Amino acid sequence: MRFLVVWTVKLGFLAILFLALTTDLRLRLPPTVLGMKVPDQARQWVDRNGDIGNVAARAHAGLRQISDSLRVFAPF
Repeated sequence: MRFLVVWTVKLGFLAILFLALTTDLRLRLPPTVLGMKVPDQARQWVDRNGDIGNVAARAHAGLRQISDSLRVFAPF
């Protein structure tokens, strides 16, 4: 039973991470977790990693523009 619970938590965490990277899901840390203050560095890390989706979208748009320009010169 413990095995199933541990793997459910792990897969749930990976699912949230996947959604954060592939969609526009924004993750935010609360100021406290179980009565303990969340360090500012952890909050900055989450905010910085939340911008990965924007970087990926810009890279995709740039690569699409390059491929479109190559199609103009070499129509196959």
